[in-house]
Amino acid sequence: MAHLSLQGISKDFGNGSFAVKNAQLDVEDGEFVVLVGPSGCGKSTLLNMIAGLEEITEGSLKINGKLCNDLPSKDRDIAMVFQNYALYPHMSVAKNMAFSLKLRKVEKSEINRRVQEAARVLDISHLLDRLPKELSGGQRQRVAIGRAIVRQPSIFLFDEPLSNLDAKLRVQMRVEIRDLHHRLGVTAIYVTHDQTEAMTMGDRIVVMRDGLIQQTAKPLEIYNHPVNRFVAGFIGSPAMNFFEGQLARTDLGWAFHQPKGIHLSLPKILQAFAEAQGEGPITLGLRPEVIGSAQAYRDPNAPKLHGKIRVIEPLGAETYLYCDSETSNWTARVEQGDWSIGQNVALPLLSTRLHFFDAKTDVSLPIEQQTNAMATSQMGIFNEDTFA
Repeated sequence: MAHLSLQGISKDFGNGSFAVKNAQLDVEDGEFVVLVGPSGCGKSTLLNMIAGLEEITEGSLKINGKLCNDLPSKDRDIAMVFQNYALYPHMSVAKNMAFSLKLRKVEKSEINRRVQEAARVLDISHLLDRLPKELSGGQRQRVAIGRAIVRQPSIFLFDEPLSNLDAKLRVQMRVEIRDLHHRLGVTAIYVTHDQTEAMTMGDRIVVMRDGLIQQTAKPLEIYNHPVNRFVAGFIGSPAMNFFEGQLARTDLGWAFHQPKGIHLSLPKILQAFAEAQGEGPITLGLRPEVIGSAQAYRDPNAPKLHGKIRVIEPLGAETYLYCDSETSNWTARVEQGDWSIGQNVALPLLSTRLHFFDAKTDVSLPIEQQTNAMATSQMGIFNEDTFA
C-alpha cells in the first residue's frame, strides 16, 4: 500500500499543447480514486505518468514521499490493468499470471502460491490450464487483474478495464473489483469515461476536462454540490436539466424567469441570495429525479413543469421522459405510467436541490444545502401574465 502525491503535474506534447495541466492530487493509503471525464480530457495521460509510461513535463510525483519523476516503471511498485487485457495468447492462464514473477526470479514455490491464491480470490482456479482464446471477456479480465494481484504492488492502476465488456458483465465486474479492493486494502486509481462506474466505485472522484481537474470529492458531494455546470452535467444519468433565464424582481419578490418559458418564484429563504446576485442572466439546474416524483404528486401545492413528451424510455421500475417546452428541452425520471409520445404533461416538482450557475462563467453559485432542501414547499411556477 502507498500514499501518492501529485503536485502541479503537467504533460506538454509540444507547442504548448498540454494534455494535462497543473494536476494536484493526493491519494491516501488504501484509497480507491476514480479519474473520470470525456474522451481527450487527459485522464489516461495522467494515469500513464503515474505508471511511468509518459514523461512528466512539469511538477512532481511522489510515492510514499519518494520523488518518482525519473524512476523507471519497473521500480515504482505499481501494477496496471489495461483495457485490452494484454494477455499472452500462447500462454496458459497460470503462465500469464506468473510471467512477471518469473522475470523477477521469484522462487517457483512462491510463484505457485501467489498464483493459486489470486486464482482462488478471483474464482478462476478451474481456468488455470486454459489459453486466453478459450475464455470469455469477463474471465480474461479476471486473469488480467490476477496478473496484477500476484505482484503484490503498492498501487493498482486500472485503465478503463471494463470498456470491452457487455452491460450486464460490466455491472458484475464493478462489484467484483470493488469487493476485491475492500479485501486487499490496496491503493487504487481507476480511469473511466463512464460516470456510473465513477459514482459506484470511487471513494473519491476526480472529474477532468481539457487536461484540467475540475473537482475532486466524494461521489455524493460531487453529485449534490458540483463546482460548475460541466461537472453538474457530466455526473448524473440522465444529465441535469439546465434552464437559461433571468433573475427578476417582481411584486411577489424575486423569481427565475424565462421569456415565454418557465417562471419560478423563489422562496423567502432564497430572496437574500437573489438580492446579492441582482437582476441579470442566470442558469438554473434541476436533476431529472426531482421532476414528476411520486412524492411530488402527493403534494397538491407542488409547482408544475409543462411540456410535451418527445421520447419515452421505459426501464422497468422507472421511465425517462424527454420533453420539449417552448424554450427548453428537459428530462424527467418518473415511475411507470400510461405515457405516450406527443402527450402534454404538467409534472410536479419536488426540488430537494436547486442549482444556480453564473451565466458567463458557468461556476456554481453558493447556495447552502439546507436552503435548497427548504425551497421545495415554497417554490411556485407561474404563467407569463404573472410578470405583466
